[in-house]
Amino acid sequence: MKPSEGVRAAVYHHRAAHKTGIVVVELNGAESTATIESTWKPVTGRFHRRSSHGPDEELSFSATLSVLLKPYEVCVLCFDLGS
Repeated sequence: MKPSEGVRAAVYHHRAAHKTGIVVVELNGAESTATIESTWKPVTGRFHRRSSHGPDEELSFSATLSVLLKPYEVCVLCFDLGS
């Protein structure tokens, strides 16, 4: 992840289930953008974006992902890596 003021990220990888979640949080109360580079590719070429501030979305995967965060938003990028 490329650092952005007030943004933190954590990665959780469940090897047995072949799933990965990247949690991105905005902590300063201001809109921010996080750029995430991933070598994990979802088996379908798509992933889910779950947000504390809006509806869930299914999006196309790219090796470099830009995540726009609203103030105090928590966002989880969910990857199904297949078997």
